[in-house]
Amino acid sequence: MRIYSDWNCRLLPMMSDLITNPVDTVRSLQLLNEKFGLSHFCMMPEFDCNHESVASFIIRRDKALETLTDQLPKNIRITLGASVLVSEGVSSENGLKKLLLPGTNLLPVRLPYFSGNETAKELNRLLYHLPYRILFLSFDSYLNFYPKGDIQRWTELPNTAYQWNYSALEVPLARDLLKKLLSRNSTVLFGTGLRSYEKACYYEMDHYVDLASKYFSDYEIDQMFFPKKSSIR
Repeated sequence: MRIYSDWNCRLLPMMSDLITNPVDTVRSLQLLNEKFGLSHFCMMPEFDCNHESVASFIIRRDKALETLTDQLPKNIRITLGASVLVSEGVSSENGLKKLLLPGTNLLPVRLPYFSGNETAKELNRLLYHLPYRILFLSFDSYLNFYPKGDIQRWTELPNTAYQWNYSALEVPLARDLLKKLLSRNSTVLFGTGLRSYEKACYYEMDHYVDLASKYFSDYEIDQMFFPKKSSIR
């Protein structure tokens, strides 16, 4: 069994209303590991600068991880990240550097599903005025909410990374965009986006991986599912 990573795991307990019990988190991770070979989980709880500071968020996130430490099997590895909501004022938030993926210059961001001019301004500031690479989280979800022109422009940005949910492989437009990104050697990462034990029980990752084998070459699959460390920086 090949070892896969989940670059957008939302199962960290007590960081949302959907999963509050550490036991459910451990059960979910064990299930995903045993069924699909997922062994690396990058936890991406949401950070909203309108509700708390970076310092407060990190304290809550670290305490949440502590509740799991003694219960996790040794073959499961966790990386702590953040899903930075693009909202008014976030680009000038103190301490954003502390929310970079560990060991990288990648700042994971999530665009709101309903946005206006201020969201566009904040995204531009993040992209062009800060010394970080932007990692768009759940990029496939934007296909349903943002104009095609925006999607086209975002997929042509230099030095930008894109996280897709495995389920995106069911969508023809998503597959076309992934082909485009891979041809440009853009950084592409995959994750589940799962937020609850119940969702984990019904996840169809085998189906999504089979679709990848149908529509992508072996080289492209390696780029998507097993990216080199040098590309995640």
